[in-house]
Amino acid sequence: MKKIAIIILLSTFIGCQNSENVESSNRLTDQSLAKFNQIFGDIPFNGITYNFTSVETFNPNFNWDIITKEDTANFSFFLMKSDSFDLKVAVNNHLCFASIITTDRGFDYPNHFTLHPNDFSWLNKEKLGINYNCINKDELKYREVSYDKNLLGKWLVDSTFNNEGNENISNFEFLDSLIIINDSTSYRYEQSGYYLETTNPEKYIYKIFVNKSNMIFYNNLNENLVTYYCRKKK
Repeated sequence: MKKIAIIILLSTFIGCQNSENVESSNRLTDQSLAKFNQIFGDIPFNGITYNFTSVETFNPNFNWDIITKEDTANFSFFLMKSDSFDLKVAVNNHLCFASIITTDRGFDYPNHFTLHPNDFSWLNKEKLGINYNCINKDELKYREVSYDKNLLGKWLVDSTFNNEGNENISNFEFLDSLIIINDSTSYRYEQSGYYLETTNPEKYIYKIFVNKSNMIFYNNLNENLVTYYCRKKK
């Protein structure tokens, strides 16, 4: 149930009301649409589950100032459409999983925090020029990553968004189970998928994107939901 609650809270970042400005190309068959609906059709976004009516390949609008080629290696990208809600997903043809693409202020970001295992060999029938030849041996249909080595270290805040409370946070340091803010205030946390949960007080940090050098997340450690854009201290 916590997984569902987190996805509902993240709906602002992972879905869009329409896709008029999305550059799409090949529309997939009804057979592939049914397979994608089996994976994503029972997940509530904004408290609603959607029966997607079409799926097609598309070109994400990645922020290449932050994203590297390594972040997108072996992925192909698909846009699932319904009458009122569209969903962007990525499929990894080497590691046999799909993930939901997050969007922040007009840019798309690949997500390595929540995985939907599948073999995806059925996509070979679409003749997309990609060989989906991996073998999925995962018994689960959904996995939340509980350890992210890229997260560990000290992060300097470059900028914020929606910082109406003028929170004066200049850095975060993440250890295995501890987050330290401004070199002073510390919280113990547990990590699962998109979010980190502190236990005292019970607060959340929601990850939008993390790689070796850059991180975007928002939190409710204080009253405001502030988005932070950070770079790792070398």
